[in-house]
This record gives sequence, C-alpha cells and structure tokens, in this order.
Amino acid sequence: APANQRLSAGAFETSSMPAGQAYQVYPNPFSEMLQLGIEVKESSLVQVELLDIMGRKAFSWEKALDTGAHQLDFGADVVRLPTGIYILHLKINGQPMWMKKLAKE
Repeated sequence: APANQRLSAGAFETSSMPAGQAYQVYPNPFSEMLQLGIEVKESSLVQVELLDIMGRKAFSWEKALDTGAHQLDFGADVVRLPTGIYILHLKINGQPMWMKKLAKE
C-alpha cells in the first residue's frame, strides 16, 4: 500500500508507518470535532499535541493505550481553538511518529 492514501476527496487520510501503526485524522479542515484513529501493535503511551503556526502548544493529550485500534475524539478540546493552521504531532512511547498539518475553520 502507498505511504499516503487519500480517500473521499481528501477528508480522510491513512498513513502506514514503519512500526506497523496506522493513523487517520479527520475531518480536515475541522471545526466542531477532530478525531484520530490509531492502531498500536503493543500497549503504548500515546501523546498528541496540536501546535499553532507559531509553534505554540494549543492542545495536548496523553494516555496509555492497549494493543489494537482506538478512536480518539477531541471535539470538546478543539472547538475553543481559534481559526487557523495547526500541526498535529503524534508520539508513541516518547518517539515522534507522525505529523499532520490541519486547518481549523
């Protein structure tokens, strides 16, 4: 499978990562909700950060997740963010795994 595969007009993106994890974030652009689909191959500490275009931390989340697929919903956390461009950073067990540019409407 290709490293980046776009489905349904770009609203949904899947990336295959070397460690066997797969990540999806949607919708993009977002307004009232932001969801992250993640699959981890072993129990892991997962950290999610949203940085604004100036590199300031706008939101952070951390949780230990068991092996398998998880659907994370950040709606209540992102609805208050100002309109703009953000960079989502995903770390697993402290290791940077994925970055994605997102737009908040």
